[in-house]
Amino acid sequence: MMVRSMMERYKTNDHHTAHNAGFWEGHYATRGIRENPSLIVQDMDVKAHNFLHKMTAAVPTPSIHVAQFVVTRLDRDFHVLDGIDEYSRLVEQAIKHPRCKEIEKKLAHLSIEAMRAQIPYIRDTQPKLYLS
Repeated sequence: MMVRSMMERYKTNDHHTAHNAGFWEGHYATRGIRENPSLIVQDMDVKAHNFLHKMTAAVPTPSIHVAQFVVTRLDRDFHVLDGIDEYSRLVEQAIKHPRCKEIEKKLAHLSIEAMRAQIPYIRDTQPKLYLS
């Protein structure tokens, strides 16, 4: 693991796509999603990070049942943009369960929408990976 100097640390920080921490830290399943490396942008420029938070809403947590389904299946080795796609796919898969309530489905869709709203801002910070 590379140790960052104080100056480097000041210019960058890690962005959890599953934000606001207060929403996501309350249960092991939602915390596990938030802390999954596939959903964290490492070393994001602080100004870009602040702008992303200014322009996007906090991501609501899915229901605990949906979160438990996702946390046990979400791979830890995706690039963050692929991680967001995988999160979205798993949430969609989870809400197909016959016992999933309509309100859980609506909440799940809001969670996906808020997570995916970050993509343009994340993509702008990573031009070498996505040149299309």
